[in-house]
Amino acid sequence: MSLLSPVLDLVSLSMLFPILDGVASGGPEKTAAMELLFLGLLMVFKGAYELVLAKLQASWQCDSNWLLAVKMYDLAVKEELPRHNAKNESQVLHNVRRDVGETVMILALFKGTLLNGILLAGYAGLVIVQTGISGIACVLVLGVALGLLRKVQEKKTLYYGNEVRRREIELAGMTVGTYHAYKEFAIDDKKERLTERFSEEALQKETITKDYLMQQSVTSVMLQTFINTVIFVMLAIVLLAGVDISGLISAIVLLTTVLTKMVSVARGILMDRNRINFAEKSYEDTIDNCRYYETVLEKQRSAEMGRTHTLTLKKALVVRDVSFAYPGGPTILDHVDMEIPAGKTVALIGSSGMGKTTLLDLIVGLLKPDGGAILYDDHDIVKNEDSLGRCRANIGDAVSYMPQSPAVFEGTVRDCVAFMAAPDQVSESKIVVCLKSAMLYEDVKQMPQGIDTVIGSQGLRLSGGQYQRLGLARALYKNFELLVMDEGTASLDADVETEIFQTLKRERKGKTVLLATHHQMLAEQCDMVYEVCGRRVIRRK
Repeated sequence: MSLLSPVLDLVSLSMLFPILDGVASGGPEKTAAMELLFLGLLMVFKGAYELVLAKLQASWQCDSNWLLAVKMYDLAVKEELPRHNAKNESQVLHNVRRDVGETVMILALFKGTLLNGILLAGYAGLVIVQTGISGIACVLVLGVALGLLRKVQEKKTLYYGNEVRRREIELAGMTVGTYHAYKEFAIDDKKERLTERFSEEALQKETITKDYLMQQSVTSVMLQTFINTVIFVMLAIVLLAGVDISGLISAIVLLTTVLTKMVSVARGILMDRNRINFAEKSYEDTIDNCRYYETVLEKQRSAEMGRTHTLTLKKALVVRDVSFAYPGGPTILDHVDMEIPAGKTVALIGSSGMGKTTLLDLIVGLLKPDGGAILYDDHDIVKNEDSLGRCRANIGDAVSYMPQSPAVFEGTVRDCVAFMAAPDQVSESKIVVCLKSAMLYEDVKQMPQGIDTVIGSQGLRLSGGQYQRLGLARALYKNFELLVMDEGTASLDADVETEIFQTLKRERKGKTVLLATHHQMLAEQCDMVYEVCGRRVIRRK
């Protein structure tokens, strides 16, 4: 559809000069007037058409932004743990928001460059047909100038774009890190150094951006100046050669008019190509993420085929001969064996860095071991098979997971507790039970709107301990047979932690609880204790 506008421009321009030539040569003015009226109506049609096209373009751009952003967000939810761990939150945010916008912009610029290229070729054909050798010479000069400028700028523009993008991610990371470490920095009288570091990074980023913008301006001015100079020099040479130009006025007017338009179009092509190069890294990352997203979806579709097994934990969770190492790294777990009978509370202890979290990630299926089996009753989540053979199972059917730092979601307390439930399936009575189990209900009752109080950046702020208890309430809201807690009560004092744990044992009787903890007192209250030590797991109780 976008091709029609440049075609109409070429048609109108190619018709205009013959009409004016005819009038100048004594042709019928009435016929010329009718032809000019036709061109006027053609321009009205072109304007209306371009308005429709602009609406379609805006819809395409916004819809593409939306669809790509949803894809990137869905990928952030579904990607495998090693890929997730390879990025920080500022990179993910940049992928979902900034990179998506840059990618859609590149697609729009590419379309514009293609259309401008067609228009430029049309203008070149028109000027060559109408003016002959002089037109060919001007077109060649413009082409050479455009090619040279493009060649000179390409590497620089790529460098500018990559550097600006990298520094934007670093600045976002510094901002997020400063927010999370506010208390640590607030008590230090040397915190001005943070602002200095941020200022230095921001200045470097803006300096590079300034260089890029200056390059764009220089390019535009150089191209325009060069072509105008060439036109005037050629005219001067013709006059000095004694050529009679009285019969060439029409051709000269056509040449200068069309060349002016050609220079404008060529400048647009060059600047659009520079802008594409500037954002190329964002485009490449988005395309890479889209391809990986298709791989994730394909795995999901493959997993959904075949027999379905409902995961249960009625007998035992068994870890058998499991080993694991991250790609390119040392072995973290080596031939590990564990057996957790259903209904038991089990503590996982050990020094930091020994592999407690890695073992939990293997047990909940976030990581795949290099060898061995992990069985929920008779279903092996490593090989995806049970006693009857290959099948698929959803670990979420049986497991609820609580990390050390639960995610803070914007919304009401009700929304945060029942976050994974459909709106029509939310049970207020169940929310209250979970809040009581997490020892947060009394706090919530004191809030302005109770469980409907908005919390987070747009509402009431909670303490670190309250957020952790809210995360526990969210984990308890889910129907589970195994509750996995990775330092889930680390922010609570010992008395509160003990009371919550005893409540869990009493009210969730028959449910299995597996928790990683550094608190010896909490571990002693569990039915079983395993210690991760020297790449092995040893039962201590």
